[in-house]
Amino acid sequence: MASVSLGKVTVATPGSPVRITANRVDPAKPMLAHSIHIQPVCDNVGHLFVGSSSMERDTYIGVIEVIPLPSTNIHQKFVRSSDCSINGLNAADLYVDSDVTGSAAVVSIEVL
Repeated sequence: MASVSLGKVTVATPGSPVRITANRVDPAKPMLAHSIHIQPVCDNVGHLFVGSSSMERDTYIGVIEVIPLPSTNIHQKFVRSSDCSINGLNAADLYVDSDVTGSAAVVSIEVL
């Protein structure tokens, strides 16, 4: 299994989801993975939303998970793994959004 860092993904404008593969040359190109890890950076001041490109933070339509603010004792993250097939997830299908400008996540994938 190989770990691949996709770097820091920053939400420049709340309400405009950012593809987690935004740092790649072609962010829309499929990037198959066995698991996907999304962790908010420590200095975020807003919630981080994980979901589809059309997610709506107000109604939660298209939102897969809401990652709360990091705290001194708890630093939650989003992890999605494929149990049924090797590299069965496409990282290019996931987006992050926030309710505060400049919130960011560190993203990595595991590839078999």
